[in-house]
Amino acid sequence: MGSTPENSRGFLVNCALTCKAFSNPALDLLWQDMADIRPLFRLFPAFAAERRTMISSDSDGLILNPDIDRFNQYAHRIRSFAPLSFNRIHIAGYLRILQECGRSCILPNLQILSLQNDWMSKLPMLTCSSLTSVEITIGSDGYIPYSPPFYAFIASVSSSTPNIHTLKLAATLTKPCLDGISQLSHLRKLHLDHRLPRSQKPLVVDIDWVLRLASLSCLQQLIIIGDLSHFANPQVPYCKLFRGSNFFKSLREPPLCG
Repeated sequence: MGSTPENSRGFLVNCALTCKAFSNPALDLLWQDMADIRPLFRLFPAFAAERRTMISSDSDGLILNPDIDRFNQYAHRIRSFAPLSFNRIHIAGYLRILQECGRSCILPNLQILSLQNDWMSKLPMLTCSSLTSVEITIGSDGYIPYSPPFYAFIASVSSSTPNIHTLKLAATLTKPCLDGISQLSHLRKLHLDHRLPRSQKPLVVDIDWVLRLASLSCLQQLIIIGDLSHFANPQVPYCKLFRGSNFFKSLREPPLCG
């Protein structure tokens, strides 16, 4: 389920099964880091019976209050979610669970989220105010799909996830994206990899955005890669502003721009 070494996981499972005093701490450790969300969904009998590749909401089984309580007991334990495989749960399954639980986020205590490509449709259901670290990668091998959930998330990131201190994005960025990012007052690490489709012109960013970044007192690391290397005045590269500037005083090392 997570990144806990197998020998440690076996020990934790034994603790959870044999010692009541250690049960909750052991379960917290077993479930805190998840790379596959299917074990959580299969806590519901309505989903557990489905052994197909895609888990959906088509099962005839009912979801009862005890099932919801058990689901919440484990969902609240998950702090980090970084799926390693293709998303095999239909969006209808997420919507059904959220409706039954009466909330908008599947993992209400999630702090670290790392998603790629086909997971973007589930991004709204994995977004919660407790997030502190987000890494999103869209596109590979020259193909960069358009992702409305991604743009909606970034545009409202300062209000929906105001406590983010680490943000790493590899995608086609837009001005609303940059505006949303510059409002994250707790941001400490920012890594932007602007991936530009062949048919799209480079994104031109004015100096006001850079100055808003400069006002982020917590920002310690800044990496900008791709076609974000110039202001509205194409003769002034970002790095010239950073050299000898009184801004970005919290940066621990010179920003990487390329």
